[in-house]
Amino acid sequence: QTSNLQQAVPPSTKAQKFIIKFGNTNLEPVSYKCKLERLHEQIKKLFEEKKYDINQYALIDSGQLLVDFTSALTKQTSCEYQIIDRLSLLNIYFHYQSKLYSYTAKDDTDILTIVERLIADNSTLTTTAFCLIDTLRQIIDCRSIGEIYRIKNDTVDIEIMDVTAESLCQIKVASKQADEYSQLFILSTKWKEIDQWLKSSPYLAKISNTYEYILWNTNQKCVVNDGDTIMLTIKDVGGDTLCVDGIKADNSIKVEFQYKTRSCVIDTLKSTLINDLLTNNEQLLSYLQNNQIAKENLVLVLDNDDHKNQQILTAQDDDFKRPIGDFLCLNSEQNEVVNFRIVTLITIIKYGHNDQQRKKMPVFDRNLTLREITNLNDDEYLANKNGMEIIDINSVIRDGTEFYLLKQNQTCLVSIIKQENQQSIVGDRKRFIHDLTIENIYEQFNLLPEQYLMFDNDFIPARNIKLCSFLTTDSRERRETIMTSNDQKAATITFTVADKNMPITVTIRNKTDDGILKLNCFNMLTIERLRDISCLLFNEESAYHRLDDSEGCRMDEKDTLDDVDDEANEFQFQFICKASVKCSIKFQSKVIELPCYLKTPIGDLFQRAMKKFPETGLTTIKYGLFIMDNKNEYAQIDLNDLNVEDVVDNESTKLEEITTLHFKIE
Repeated sequence: QTSNLQQAVPPSTKAQKFIIKFGNTNLEPVSYKCKLERLHEQIKKLFEEKKYDINQYALIDSGQLLVDFTSALTKQTSCEYQIIDRLSLLNIYFHYQSKLYSYTAKDDTDILTIVERLIADNSTLTTTAFCLIDTLRQIIDCRSIGEIYRIKNDTVDIEIMDVTAESLCQIKVASKQADEYSQLFILSTKWKEIDQWLKSSPYLAKISNTYEYILWNTNQKCVVNDGDTIMLTIKDVGGDTLCVDGIKADNSIKVEFQYKTRSCVIDTLKSTLINDLLTNNEQLLSYLQNNQIAKENLVLVLDNDDHKNQQILTAQDDDFKRPIGDFLCLNSEQNEVVNFRIVTLITIIKYGHNDQQRKKMPVFDRNLTLREITNLNDDEYLANKNGMEIIDINSVIRDGTEFYLLKQNQTCLVSIIKQENQQSIVGDRKRFIHDLTIENIYEQFNLLPEQYLMFDNDFIPARNIKLCSFLTTDSRERRETIMTSNDQKAATITFTVADKNMPITVTIRNKTDDGILKLNCFNMLTIERLRDISCLLFNEESAYHRLDDSEGCRMDEKDTLDDVDDEANEFQFQFICKASVKCSIKFQSKVIELPCYLKTPIGDLFQRAMKKFPETGLTTIKYGLFIMDNKNEYAQIDLNDLNVEDVVDNESTKLEEITTLHFKIE
């Protein structure tokens, strides 16, 4: 079009015919034939003849652009001109890079006409693709300059921007009536400028001015930030299409997520689910990532006035499937703000209760020690549920959020010394849950594959044996009653590191419950010592048990393994209860069986039973022993100077026929 325009009016040095029209159509046009450089003189004379004030009237060419006739015309743009009122003129300023191009034209002039003149005047614009942008950052299409959005009444500011198709974004506005309106914008346009466009457009004014509204990002589940650009919003979506809804402002709500001293504030809808924000909102996801918070482990506490009854929200409890608006009424500080604090939720599980007794505690500051968080007593310990190791409660939370709460009697100290110098391998003893196995000790002390743990300097136990098996009856009793930190010798299990295994493998089967234990030893170990080891590891008493060989033959306890078979390197024995009577003793919901003889003192039986029930605290003063008679009724027994046979009803039961007696402790 520019080329055609230039060909239509070729430059000429000869006299030409010029036509001057008037804004008043009742006046006949005036014609002049002269050279271009003399035309301005004729126009000046015409203004004087018509008594036109140069400040009120102006001259425009056929493209309706202002012509300065106060001096000689050096460039011909038209052969026809018109005198019009200056009130119909608009100043157009084109901003391109650091340059400014200005034109003045009639308000109904098509913008493309002015752009053609601009291109003709500036050759640099002929080699680039560009678009025109108004002050709302919208793309200007074919329209009159009077229709272009402007801030000042007589001035139109237009930015020229080099673009590609990827630099543009088409915004479509659809109403409920299925009306649709679209406009091109550059991607750097901010949403506040889109909002101005919505409110300024005559077509959209009736929609946007109906009620106060917000722009809702359906992908991110949040209110669009009016300071964000289209590019930033689309980038967060991760695609090339974005759906934004206009929604009444009173449906919106602010939600703040706070972790330590940093916070993330999101404008969203009251109906938005917490989980939708955690899944879709890039701002929140980035905030969690920067604070090294895993979404699957996220725990929220509703930040309200009631610090004693704080509501804890977790994904496991389906709390994140609730809408944000559900928590608005619980926050008394802000009417339209919901404040969540991101916390570390630790779970304290009472050990030995099938994980049923749990206490959840929100931790707002991970720099606090476990002692400060939990307020444990001196005889209480924490163990990581996964690693099962006892944790130093003076340390901060590092790994894991689930801990076992243990009483001191559920733990033991383990010490490991070297065989040659009897020096401890580590600087101090380590405390463990007494239900852990020797395998855990190998791991915790980082022993080498060729190293073995020896107990009492005469046998190496199998790795599947629990630590509690090595606690003698005396050590168990002392551990229950002695709680001072300077007297823990009885509750300490000491192993010696051997550089090689012992040659003889012994397997012992408990005939009572089919339990099996394995150990390695030397062939000079006696049968009596093997019986004592068996009683220790099976938690039984030597007075009521013996060892038989695998065929059921009784063994001479003074014999060594070498006496039994000097060529064998594997032995099998049976652990036999030789007591004539079994006592079934019940305490609360637990029942145990203890072997005894008819001559066993009742007091001894009671003391043995109390040690099997650590719940009693070994306090014999509080409890008594009751025996069940043939009528299934219980009667209390005097614990002094009586044997088992003394409490049996001889009239209904013969002593030699007794196999099991039933007792309870209350």
